Amino acid sequence: MVSLKDILARFRGRGFAPIDIASIVFFRIAFGSLLVWHNPHWRLRTQYQFVDFGNIGFTRQDNFGEGFISHHSVDIREHVVQFAIVYGF
Repeated sequence: MVSLKDILARFRGRGFAPIDIASIVFFRIAFGSLLVWHNPHWRLRTQYQFVDFGNIGFTRQDNFGEGFISHHSVDIREHVVQFAIVYGF
């Protein structure tokens, strides 16, 4: 008859023995990919926005000498690209 102590020792030896996890990793990646592909809740979204705030310009005259006049202008534009992975409930 096998004692409880022997069963626990064998269980502990098998539970902490080194194993090759390549098959477990492959299964998790394959099964996870299948669930993501099959699940209708996952969505991919891409969005592009172009915003033009116009331009601003001003002229400045130097009063401290030779009357140098300068004109400055700035065009204010913004390009936004967004990517999203969304899970909808």
